Amino acid sequence: KIANFLDHETAKIDTLIAKQQQLIQLLKEKRQAVISHAVTKGLNPDAPMRDSGVEWLGEVPAHWDVSSLGYYSSISSGATPDRSKSQYWGGDVPWVKTGEVKYDEINETEEQITSDGVANSAVTLSPPGTLLMAMYGQGVTRGRVALLGISATYNQACAAITPNGKIWNKYLRFFFMAAYHAIRDGGNETSQLNLNVDIVSKFKITIPEMTEQQAIVEFLGAELNSFDLLIDKSYSATLFMQERRTALISAAVTGKIDVRNWVSPDASNTANTPDTSDSTATTNSDAVA
Repeated sequence: KIANFLDHETAKIDTLIAKQQQLIQLLKEKRQAVISHAVTKGLNPDAPMRDSGVEWLGEVPAHWDVSSLGYYSSISSGATPDRSKSQYWGGDVPWVKTGEVKYDEINETEEQITSDGVANSAVTLSPPGTLLMAMYGQGVTRGRVALLGISATYNQACAAITPNGKIWNKYLRFFFMAAYHAIRDGGNETSQLNLNVDIVSKFKITIPEMTEQQAIVEFLGAELNSFDLLIDKSYSATLFMQERRTALISAAVTGKIDVRNWVSPDASNTANTPDTSDSTATTNSDAVA
């Protein structure tokens, strides 16, 4: 009885969990699509369009420029102070690794270096607002970007992108969120698909007017916040159902739920219908309760 009851009830919970996981995936895909549309098509659905000449971009608003990133920004890579010199490490200068480049603003780092480490290596201390791109790394790391919220140094696997006055760093962050797969496909196959400063500088970007960039950033900030709230709610619902599943199993196998009169809804109608002539008959819901 206990086994049959748990098979039935956990199957229902598992179905609900699977549906929540599907919803989370759909929300993430829709979130990404909203970003991509905003930075490649703009916010005006009536704007005249033209072919960008870039396969993944497709058509873009006719009044937008499309050009290489290097024409609109300076790009450099970082460095790592000598690990064998303890006096270079454990200081108060933030030092970023590619694993910390996760789209969110970077306001703290796992490791810090000293002023001696800065002075005796090729590291660069970049100001807040610098856009970092992970040029290589394990799994999903390569191609991700993040803005510095603090002054920080970074390792040689990071490209530091400093836009000029015609491109806004916050817009550029959203653009590269949309371009994630395209820029990963642009890696150098001879070096395990790693990126480098030259590849990054040649990557084609869209350049709307600054007022449009600001409008896109504002629009995406509001839209993504709504998506993130829905995704968080779905994660919370999934966690609650997983906890409910565990609690249900525990309660059933320790006798806290009386399932002796439980009948599977899949059984015949006769088996599911309690004998109403007996006032002490226990319904399924009573048994579960």
